[in-house]
Amino acid sequence: MIFNELEYAERMLKEGFLQDKYLMELKLLAKYYNKIKGLITDDVKIKLKEFCKKYLPEYNEVLHLELIVKAVHYGVQKKNTLVIVPFIPIMKNELEEIKKLNNLNLERLSFIALILSKTNKYMPISNKRKKNKIIKGYYVNNYLFKDLFDYAGIVCNRKEKDIFIDQLCETKLFNLTIFCALEVNFVDEINKPEFIIQYFDDLILEYLKYIGHNIVYCENCGKSFIPSNNRHKFCRDCWKEKRKNDINENAKKYYHNNK
Repeated sequence: MIFNELEYAERMLKEGFLQDKYLMELKLLAKYYNKIKGLITDDVKIKLKEFCKKYLPEYNEVLHLELIVKAVHYGVQKKNTLVIVPFIPIMKNELEEIKKLNNLNLERLSFIALILSKTNKYMPISNKRKKNKIIKGYYVNNYLFKDLFDYAGIVCNRKEKDIFIDQLCETKLFNLTIFCALEVNFVDEINKPEFIIQYFDDLILEYLKYIGHNIVYCENCGKSFIPSNNRHKFCRDCWKEKRKNDINENAKKYYHNNK
């Protein structure tokens, strides 16, 4: 799941394809060109062709035409807007209900399910969602619940996933609907937030911090991470960038000192 498709599209324009899901990313890029840049169908098609020529090594104008046409058709539809989730509030009552499970795996899954269900109001309403009548309320769509387990950091097979879902439904915090969506029953829409989710890279870290794990925030970008020692002040991405800059600065100093 992509929580900010605008940022994702802008990153694609700088770096190229970020995953091997070419159709998904081209659809997103088509929405960007149509909704943000205001391009019409033919112009969006030209832009996607140029993007594929630049970033797709095996690109063939004939073989990949259908892929581009599908992406353009999807991207220019009025209902398909860019998804931008600004923040997700998490309430104390919700956290207390999760803690009562007294099972870390179920707690992790419940916390992620809560967050994913709250993003629904930012999602475009598709015909499928209308048909399934799950527009209102808090749900986590099935699709084998891939996002749910990925963000919770739980690796398991299909049979184990089914067992976890059954266990969640037995807690009465969740229901499994006839459309195989997980309905969240403990959402608090009244009280003030205990904290707010603003960064969506490592969602489970916020819960781990709440239950007492050592979680810190990057001094550069503000993202949360688990430090390896007390001097660890930057997240992995910012540390790589800082390390790169330090090497360049040291190289310049060495050059000037020995010139």
